[in-house]
Amino acid sequence: KLFYHGMIGPDRLPLQLFEAVEELNGKVELCIAGSDGSGGYNYSSVIKSEIKKRGLEETVRYIGLIKKRENLLRECSNADIGLSLVQVRKINGVEPEFDMAGGAQRPFEYMALGLIPLVPDLDGWKELFVKTGYGYSCDPDDSEDIKEVLMQLYINKDSLFDIGERNRQKILND
Repeated sequence: KLFYHGMIGPDRLPLQLFEAVEELNGKVELCIAGSDGSGGYNYSSVIKSEIKKRGLEETVRYIGLIKKRENLLRECSNADIGLSLVQVRKINGVEPEFDMAGGAQRPFEYMALGLIPLVPDLDGWKELFVKTGYGYSCDPDDSEDIKEVLMQLYINKDSLFDIGERNRQKILND
């Protein structure tokens, strides 16, 4: 089961994710908790429309903003994978400098809750989460790549709890 919480926007929950979930025919579930960011763009309505258009009502839940921490923790405890697919664009083909302070907080939050972070396939993120065995990566712009990673996780679902628990222990011990 996949989980996302935070500000809702196309740079955090790309429509390619919904395409990948649809193509997996119910093998994965997705729960989204959060609200639209400032600026007036109503991405939550885009998400709701995408869920309906693709017939994902049984597979994808958009629950909106969770105001109480205990409710957020309860939703997280039902998941295996925490989505942190922040889309960082290359500029003139060059990957931007990886800045810990600029965006890697969410994967650590997921790890502390015993989840496995799914991060963008940028070098800095892969170095920090994938090469260390704490997470997985994919290209947020490529529904096929997202689908392949989600299928790999589905096939290996029996090991997800152990990886998540190792992640939780890593955060507790460091």
